Amino acid sequence: MKIIVFCCHNSLDNIEAIRRMTGIEDKISIKVILLSCSSKIDTLGLLRVFEEGADGVLVTGCEEGKCQFLDGNLFAKARVTYTKGILDEIGLSGKRLGMCLIRGKEEKGFIQTIVELASEIRDLGENPLKKGNNLSNYGEG
Repeated sequence: MKIIVFCCHNSLDNIEAIRRMTGIEDKISIKVILLSCSSKIDTLGLLRVFEEGADGVLVTGCEEGKCQFLDGNLFAKARVTYTKGILDEIGLSGKRLGMCLIRGKEEKGFIQTIVELASEIRDLGENPLKKGNNLSNYGEG
């Protein structure tokens, strides 16, 4: 199972711990892509990752009221909600896409969010758009 995490660089203090989370549960591969702000993600970018074969996507942003770009995290949240609707419409399920607004040291809550997303994906099954894509164009990990 491949999960892509678009992560605001301010929302997590210890990104290396998150990168090591691959294997926290069997068969979960996590790629972390750092963003200057979660607002940098857009609907097309989110859909493209699914088209490339990701089973799930999580967008992380700063907690409400703490975004250095004022409301960037709220813009990202709105885009994620909109994209979930599109995923539902095309039959992929919006449950494959998550958003969490977290404090920098909230690693435990972040890990729980990943575990919950992975559980949803397991219930849904593999991304039906997978065509042997390796997601090599998306970050390191």
